[in-house]
Amino acid sequence: DIADDFREALIGIKMLPMKSRLAVYMAYKYYTNLFKKIKKCRAEVLMTKRIRVSNARKVYLLMEMILSKTNEKVFFICFFNDFGI
Repeated sequence: DIADDFREALIGIKMLPMKSRLAVYMAYKYYTNLFKKIKKCRAEVLMTKRIRVSNARKVYLLMEMILSKTNEKVFFICFFNDFGI
């Protein structure tokens, strides 16, 4: 089941090195949102229409991730490390 795969993936994401965790977690958030949209669609819609996460939703997911208490520290550590600050 795909939902089970996502649950297991989250466990693995938490074990990643700090530098890669942020990007992988963002991808996780994106694909879980896409999966939810696909689950809501009827099969005939899936065969004829492209299902996507809007750009506005992507920005929302990023802001949600940055502002969450658990990820705020991870984000700033990764951001400043990437720029040598």
